[in-house]
Amino acid sequence: MSGIRRSPLSLVRRVWTAFDGLAADTLWGGSFDLFMLLTTMLTFLLLQKVISLEQYGSYVALYAIVGPIGSIVWAGPGLALLQRRLHDGSEVNTTVASFLSLTLFLGSILGFLAIGYASVIIDDLSTLTISLIVASELLGMSVISIVGMSVQSTSGYPAFIRVKFGAMLIKFSVIVGLAGIDSTIAADGGRLKPSIPFIEKTEALTIQNLGIAYAILYSAYALWLVFIHLPRHNQKYRLTLPHRSDWKASAAFGMPMSVASMQENGDKVVLKQFGYDTDAGLYGAAYRLVLLGTMPLRVLDEAAFRRFLPDDPTLPGLHLRRARNYSAFKFGVSIVVAGLIIAALPIFEALLLDDEFKEASKMLPWLTLFIPLIALSGAPMNGLLGLGRSVERAYVFIGSGLFSIVLYLIFIPPFGWRGAVGATVLSELFLAIASWVAIIHYQRKADRERPPVEAEPTGETDGALPTA
Repeated sequence: MSGIRRSPLSLVRRVWTAFDGLAADTLWGGSFDLFMLLTTMLTFLLLQKVISLEQYGSYVALYAIVGPIGSIVWAGPGLALLQRRLHDGSEVNTTVASFLSLTLFLGSILGFLAIGYASVIIDDLSTLTISLIVASELLGMSVISIVGMSVQSTSGYPAFIRVKFGAMLIKFSVIVGLAGIDSTIAADGGRLKPSIPFIEKTEALTIQNLGIAYAILYSAYALWLVFIHLPRHNQKYRLTLPHRSDWKASAAFGMPMSVASMQENGDKVVLKQFGYDTDAGLYGAAYRLVLLGTMPLRVLDEAAFRRFLPDDPTLPGLHLRRARNYSAFKFGVSIVVAGLIIAALPIFEALLLDDEFKEASKMLPWLTLFIPLIALSGAPMNGLLGLGRSVERAYVFIGSGLFSIVLYLIFIPPFGWRGAVGATVLSELFLAIASWVAIIHYQRKADRERPPVEAEPTGETDGALPTA
């Protein structure tokens, strides 16, 4: 009897320590994503009360344009920085100087391109508003992210999450602050309005004022991180010419991530570009709610990423087993989450959607179809990195992204949001199939090419979940 009583606690303890501490890192990542979810939903709730459905569609489309560029500007360089530090053992100060310089250069050049393109297809946001949002994300947030990755390389994943928490706290404070100003003005009968900057003719909570606040506060936080926080982790700030290999590594990560972001967000841009302004707003609102289901999967992927980088020649099939075990766990989580979202539809309609946005609830059940597909592709794509197949991984992402863009252009013009949903599901299915074909092929190839090595006990768990 005592053994039976101890077994649940023993199982919990073994799960908590499995995956080289993945559970603890996931708790940090999950806490951040929960806070980000709260901030995202609060932004959505407050914005839909003060802007039109069409303007909300423009807001979503603008971030859909910035997202793929952000993958090139900071996400790719950030992952390349981690690879340089954790896999190659590069010196920290030289590495962070190179990647920080690279990020600032890319953010400046691609930011101008993003402003130009967004100004053409988004006609109900001013060029100033677009410029402020783009600058805050591609310059301010990019520096914040690179510093976070650099800190992670020396102090661990929780240190990175703490840096991200700071940025999200800024966003949360801005939303609450501007909404609070509006509430104060309303309670005062409008008498305070002429004495407060930026709101003489409008409400405080506007997209333009969000851009102003983000640009100022992200920049201030980025400077604090560079000059004060980095030295706390024994790192020094400086800029230098990026090394050619750092450009290549950043492109190897950033380009496929950018195309993958186009796959994720391109449907909102195409809806806007082909005149589906109302559909773009409703679809953007529904997609925000579906993010409830994708966030736990992204937390697991992010926390598990570095665990796919080490290789062990004594363990054939290592990365394929890791991908299989992670994916099985994530797929189970995704099914539960998708079911919860569908069950919560009445709550969403009652609490989260204003009258103008009620139609978004019809899109939710269809959008949940791609949540399990997302769960199937992340781990094998990370496994390709462990096999040293970053170029082949990039080809898979790029091929899947281009496939999705073609589907968007085929299905969205005649079918609107229904075409967007169909194209999204088909493109995620394509990525899932292609990722597994790739890792199976290259794992077998790597096993055939490895010289025979006498295996010794190493304690390697292969990322497998423990059994009782």
